[in-house]
Amino acid sequence: DSRLAWTSQISEYTKKIARANGLLAKLRYYVDTQTIKSLYYSLFHSHMTYGCLTWGLARKSNVNRIFKLQQQALRIITLSNYDASTSQLFSQLKILKLEDAIKLNLCFFMHDWFNNRLPKCLNKLFSFYATTVSTRKKQLTTTFVAIDDGRNATVPVMLNFKVQACSIICATSMLKCLIIKQP
Repeated sequence: DSRLAWTSQISEYTKKIARANGLLAKLRYYVDTQTIKSLYYSLFHSHMTYGCLTWGLARKSNVNRIFKLQQQALRIITLSNYDASTSQLFSQLKILKLEDAIKLNLCFFMHDWFNNRLPKCLNKLFSFYATTVSTRKKQLTTTFVAIDDGRNATVPVMLNFKVQACSIICATSMLKCLIIKQP
C-alpha cells in the first residue's frame, strides 16, 4: 500500500495463519504435544516469520493481529482455555514471541550485512556512522547503522550496539539473550 502500513499484506497473512490455527485445533486431540508443535512450526511459524523484516515494523495494530493469532495457536497446542494467559506458554513451549522473532531476524540481517553476506544491492543501502557527545565527565560515542533515504539524509536502523569494538550485535548472542530472558 502507499503508506507502507502493510494492511493488505497482513490481512493475507492473517487468513493463512487463521487456517493454520483451524488445522491445529482439529488435530490437537489426535497427536502428542511434540507433533503439534512441529505442525505449528511448519504451518504457522513459517508464514509468521516469512517477510517479517518488511511488514514486522509496520503499525503496531497490524502486527498485533498476527500476535493474537500466535497466542491463539499456543492455547490450541497446550489445550488451554481461550482466555488463558500466554506468558507462561511461550516459555513452556520455548517459542519466541512475534516481536522477538522480528528482532532476531533483524539481527540476522544486520549480521549478514556487517559480514558482507547480502546481495550487493542491499549491501550498498547501509552505512556505519558514529557520533560523539561530550558530557562533563567523558565523551560518549554512539555507533549506529543508517540507510540513506535518497535526500542526503540518514535514517537510523539500529542504535547503540552493545558489543565490543563498536561492532554489530551478533545474531548468536542475540539468540542467547532471548533464550535466557525467558523464565
